Amino acid sequence: FFFRLGTMEIAGRGERLESFDGGEESLLGDKKKSSSNGEGGGPSPSAPILQEMNQMAITAQPASVNQLDSVLNDSHGLLIRERFYWSQVACAACERKTQFKVAKWDPSMPGILEDNDFVSQPLVLEFYEESDCFCRYCLHSMRELKLGIFSGVRTQESSMAWENPNNGWPPGRDPHVILFRPFKCNIPLFCCLPCPGEISAIDGPSGALRARVMQDWKCWNCCWPCDVYLGTFDATGVRTFTVHTPRACGSGCINCCAPSCCNRTHTSFIRRGNAIVGPSVGAIEVHWPGWNSRGLLQAYSAAENFAVIFPAQSTTNEKLQIVSAWSLSNFLYWEKRANQRN
Repeated sequence: FFFRLGTMEIAGRGERLESFDGGEESLLGDKKKSSSNGEGGGPSPSAPILQEMNQMAITAQPASVNQLDSVLNDSHGLLIRERFYWSQVACAACERKTQFKVAKWDPSMPGILEDNDFVSQPLVLEFYEESDCFCRYCLHSMRELKLGIFSGVRTQESSMAWENPNNGWPPGRDPHVILFRPFKCNIPLFCCLPCPGEISAIDGPSGALRARVMQDWKCWNCCWPCDVYLGTFDATGVRTFTVHTPRACGSGCINCCAPSCCNRTHTSFIRRGNAIVGPSVGAIEVHWPGWNSRGLLQAYSAAENFAVIFPAQSTTNEKLQIVSAWSLSNFLYWEKRANQRN
């Protein structure tokens, strides 16, 4: 009888259970309050039944959040492989929605990664772009878009070489997190950047802001564009990391001709706070795929292989901030194809 009574109360409090997050006010606290106010119509359920009811409330949380956080929490980094489109290589006007396959990066992996090192890993996450055709064809890499993060739909034995035939978000599936990038005309005006590029990580089920990344324009970048920066922020607006990307002659030409057969890895350095110099705690790397169609036509396909290395002991939200920084840096620096420059 008491279990039935508890179940009726749970059914009558649907909103309460959907928003339950184990915070200060628990379901157990609600039951005690109902009993003291005489709303329950009878004595309070016993402790074992209350524990079972609390467990039911906990499992009522959206599973997608737990799955994404579990992947990030258990990962030292991520391997991200962008889909290769032959149509974009053949036609400069063609602009397809981007797709990315994601696996876990491990510190035991070699410093220089071939494309086979990516495709041999089990799939854990998938990123799919959703954007308007007009924005893609007219604004190209500056377009407004939503990049949805989804769980990998295939088994652990599947590799990242598999390509989803769908264009855009998979039907019938909801993203864990949406990386929203508004249109910003990030063209410098003398020493200023009036509209810096930005991207926000929005929780899929709740719509709450989880992270934000913005271009960190320096006044000297108009004269020296070879060292550029991004700033990452948590949901409260506190700056957490700076992503430093040396280009061309920046930082002693470390990334000159990268990624290519001459310099196989392009590296962006992650530092804590707003530090622009000093030791790095993580990295965003772009690896040349090798002597294959992806490597030989990389400039025309803009299909890159990324390794995102998280700082040691970073939290799940901090890792999500770095994933957001990878997304913004990809669309700022790596989605400009050679056959679209004229």
